[in-house]
Amino acid sequence: MESFYSTLGVIVAICIGIMILAVFFTTLSAIKGKFRKPSILKVEGFLNETKKVNLYLNRGHVLRDVTFIGMVDQEQVKNNLPYQFIGMIIIEDSEGKRSMIKSETVRMIEEVDPVAAVNSKSLRSSK
Repeated sequence: MESFYSTLGVIVAICIGIMILAVFFTTLSAIKGKFRKPSILKVEGFLNETKKVNLYLNRGHVLRDVTFIGMVDQEQVKNNLPYQFIGMIIIEDSEGKRSMIKSETVRMIEEVDPVAAVNSKSLRSSK
């Protein structure tokens, strides 16, 4: 009977240790999530913050010569960011104003050649 109690004591001690660690890491995760800012996902290898793009939207609208900043991170559902902002595309216009667009409304993202963009602007202004 004494061996039963000693075995049971070891098992109970292991279970209590696991419970204490679970509570500790859950609390630590909650504290880290509370103070974290919303992050922006970058698209590596295709777009960076210095390149201009044209965004073609579903209803035929085109946003020309905007800078693609990134997308709102999917993990922000757990944080203070409202669910409606998850997966939105962040762009910046030539005046420095940032906008968020639903990713479902974008049909195509076209990278703009900087030389062609400058030439087309100079042609438009000379007319």
